[in-house]
Amino acid sequence: MSFLFLTLLPLLPLTAAQAEIPSRPTVDSMSMIGTGCPVGGAGIGTGAVNGTPIFSFPRWTLDLSSGEETDTEKYCIQKMQLANGPAGYQVTVAALTVGGISELEEGAVLGISVESTLGEEKAGAGSVQVLPSDILSNGTFSATVDISPETWSECVTDDGVVPLISLRTTISLSREEGVEDAKGTVGKVDGEIEDAVTVNFRAIWRECE
Repeated sequence: MSFLFLTLLPLLPLTAAQAEIPSRPTVDSMSMIGTGCPVGGAGIGTGAVNGTPIFSFPRWTLDLSSGEETDTEKYCIQKMQLANGPAGYQVTVAALTVGGISELEEGAVLGISVESTLGEEKAGAGSVQVLPSDILSNGTFSATVDISPETWSECVTDDGVVPLISLRTTISLSREEGVEDAKGTVGKVDGEIEDAVTVNFRAIWRECE
């Protein structure tokens, strides 16, 4: 499934993580494709952290009990075109945080992986595991994936167009070796927006060297 929206977040500033930049980039357009992407854009752009949007994915539900791959792994590719970028600067995506609700029995593992592309060039990647001990008492989790190696985009030109940022996020459920019947879920089928998986990325800017 693919989904495209234009200027959905035209006023949302994507600010520098470590220093102010001379202009505030905006999301000019975005496309999404993948088994975990939302239907009709429901819940997209439900807030912001550190100047970057929080995206919510109500369809990102997983169930380890079914044994079907379509129920134990889903992904979403987000392609973001930023405008009004600071000329003479570069951007990198340093980390991505995924959160939501989950139930994991002992032996069940929630895996999160991220692959990034800046412009036409493959950039960094990363992965992390969430274990039953990482689930909070309210049934939620939050995991940050550090993306490496540090890879910078080409310099923003005078027209303010930032090289395309593409992030492929995959969430999966599996069992530890030797474990056969541990149960696990992510999200809630037909749940409310507050039950959705959320994704937020951290962008860092620097002057071109």
